[in-house]
Amino acid sequence: MKFVKMNGTGNDFILIYNDEWLSMNCSRVAKILCDRHYAIGADGLVVIGKSKIANFSMQIYNSDGSRAAMCGNAIRCVAKYLYEKAYINCDNFSIQTESGIKHLELSITEGVVQSIKVDMGIPQLVTTASNCRHQTTITTKVGMFIATLVDIGNLHAVVVLDEHPDDAHGIAKAIAESNQFTDGINVELVRIVDDTHISALVWERGAGCTLSCGTGAVAVAFVSLLQTLCKSDVYVSMPGGDLKINFENQHAFLEGPAEENFHGELGYNLYSKL
Repeated sequence: MKFVKMNGTGNDFILIYNDEWLSMNCSRVAKILCDRHYAIGADGLVVIGKSKIANFSMQIYNSDGSRAAMCGNAIRCVAKYLYEKAYINCDNFSIQTESGIKHLELSITEGVVQSIKVDMGIPQLVTTASNCRHQTTITTKVGMFIATLVDIGNLHAVVVLDEHPDDAHGIAKAIAESNQFTDGINVELVRIVDDTHISALVWERGAGCTLSCGTGAVAVAFVSLLQTLCKSDVYVSMPGGDLKINFENQHAFLEGPAEENFHGELGYNLYSKL
């Protein structure tokens, strides 16, 4: 079985385009292939297939085998892969995800995709069962934090701080594992640099500490805009790089690069474990 390893600002994925994989236990496959010590290693597995309602479909599995409804970095990797491998020859197309159909626009130079812009839809504020406000107090073993909950096809807790704390990822992990979120949650710790630039650290449900999160960048920009901390066009800097977010008619648009790391074919020893 052939695969491609790609990343979107450091958030890395194993991409497989084969409808036969859709009938396999992809959660198990993801846990095996995403292991960074004994296999290919990645934050997640993406299975690309056909679609009756869009140009293509994609299914996303986190490195722990859990499903993800949407991933802004993964979908950009898929778009670059589909174009540069000649599965499609236009710069505008759609991909079906578990959070709906997403429309993409590619910026291409001499046949190479330089960046991808994704219509991420309209972000939604979320309330909890115990709190009717959009902001909620999260109690953890390392302290209490005020978070704004946002749905970008998956759920995010955005915490705005004056500075990134020394143990930022430990705090993000504690928030993600709070008993207030029985199914887990993505967490972003945010520092406002200025009204066009935001710095964020991320902890992803099902993957842990990652270098970047596309839906997280949208959630960060959305919350910051609501709190009048930034403009409607803003760059979100994560450890893996910068992502551009802008808002038009309430829709959030995510723009950034994607890169191929390497490609190959599963060896017998690895394939036999699937």
